[in-house]
Amino acid sequence: MPDVAGGMSPEGQLKLEHWCTQETPSCVGRVNGVEVLALRDTGSTACVLKTELVRPEHMTGSCELCMLTDGVVIQFPTATVEIDMPFY
Repeated sequence: MPDVAGGMSPEGQLKLEHWCTQETPSCVGRVNGVEVLALRDTGSTACVLKTELVRPEHMTGSCELCMLTDGVVIQFPTATVEIDMPFY
Protein backbone atom coordinates (compact mmCIF):
# COMPACT_ATOMS: atom_id res chain seq x y z
CA MET A 1 0.00 0.00 0.00
CA PRO A 2 1.54 3.36 -1.01
CA ASP A 3 2.33 6.12 1.44
CA VAL A 4 1.54 9.51 -0.05
CA ALA A 5 3.31 12.79 -0.77
CA GLY A 6 1.77 15.87 -2.31
CA GLY A 7 1.96 18.78 -4.68
CA MET A 8 0.03 22.05 -4.47
CA SER A 9 -1.05 24.71 -6.88
CA PRO A 10 0.20 28.26 -6.21
CA GLU A 11 -2.75 28.86 -3.84
CA GLY A 12 -0.97 26.62 -1.34
CA GLN A 13 2.23 28.63 -1.73
CA LEU A 14 2.24 30.18 1.75
CA LYS A 15 2.29 26.80 3.46
CA LEU A 16 5.02 25.54 1.17
CA GLU A 17 7.09 28.69 1.65
CA HIS A 18 6.98 28.04 5.40
CA TRP A 19 8.09 24.45 4.80
CA CYS A 20 10.88 25.72 2.51
CA THR A 21 12.22 28.00 5.22
CA GLN A 22 12.46 24.96 7.48
CA GLU A 23 14.77 23.36 4.88
CA THR A 24 12.22 20.78 3.84
CA PRO A 25 12.98 19.45 0.35
CA SER A 26 10.64 21.27 -2.02
CA CYS A 27 10.81 22.63 -5.54
CA VAL A 28 8.94 24.43 -8.27
CA GLY A 29 7.80 22.14 -11.06
CA ARG A 30 4.98 21.55 -13.52
CA VAL A 31 2.01 19.19 -13.50
CA ASN A 32 0.18 18.97 -16.83
CA GLY A 33 1.84 22.27 -17.78
CA VAL A 34 0.70 24.11 -14.61
CA GLU A 35 3.42 25.54 -12.35
CA VAL A 36 3.24 24.08 -8.83
CA LEU A 37 5.27 24.05 -5.65
CA ALA A 38 5.92 20.48 -4.52
CA LEU A 39 6.98 19.05 -1.20
CA ARG A 40 9.11 15.93 -1.43
CA ASP A 41 8.34 13.27 1.13
CA THR A 42 11.20 10.79 0.93
CA GLY A 43 9.13 8.21 2.81
CA SER A 44 6.25 8.19 0.34
CA THR A 45 5.77 5.85 -2.59
CA ALA A 46 3.03 7.81 -4.39
CA CYS A 47 2.35 11.37 -5.52
CA VAL A 48 -0.92 13.09 -4.58
CA LEU A 49 -2.21 16.10 -6.49
CA LYS A 50 -5.02 18.59 -6.08
CA THR A 51 -8.02 17.64 -8.19
CA GLU A 52 -7.84 20.81 -10.29
CA LEU A 53 -4.40 19.77 -11.57
CA VAL A 54 -5.78 16.54 -13.10
CA ARG A 55 -7.74 16.61 -16.36
CA PRO A 56 -10.75 14.26 -16.61
CA GLU A 57 -9.20 12.45 -19.59
CA HIS A 58 -6.18 11.51 -17.44
CA MET A 59 -8.26 9.54 -14.93
CA THR A 60 -7.58 5.80 -15.19
CA GLY A 61 -10.92 4.64 -13.79
CA SER A 62 -9.20 2.69 -11.01
CA CYS A 63 -8.49 3.49 -7.38
CA GLU A 64 -5.58 2.89 -4.99
CA LEU A 65 -5.59 2.45 -1.22
CA CYS A 66 -3.09 4.76 0.49
CA MET A 67 -1.99 5.00 4.11
CA LEU A 68 -1.60 8.56 5.39
CA THR A 69 1.03 9.56 7.94
CA ASP A 70 -1.49 9.21 10.77
CA GLY A 71 -2.24 5.61 9.78
CA VAL A 72 -5.63 6.34 8.18
CA VAL A 73 -6.23 4.37 4.97
CA ILE A 74 -8.09 6.20 2.19
CA GLN A 75 -9.04 5.13 -1.31
CA PHE A 76 -7.96 7.59 -4.02
CA PRO A 77 -8.79 7.59 -7.75
CA THR A 78 -5.71 7.26 -9.94
CA ALA A 79 -4.60 9.23 -12.98
CA THR A 80 -1.69 9.36 -15.39
CA VAL A 81 -0.30 12.92 -15.52
CA GLU A 82 2.71 14.72 -16.94
CA ILE A 83 5.11 15.73 -14.16
CA ASP A 84 8.19 17.88 -14.77
CA MET A 85 10.21 18.41 -11.60
CA PRO A 86 13.56 17.29 -10.18
CA PHE A 87 12.03 14.82 -7.72
CA TYR A 88 10.22 12.69 -10.32
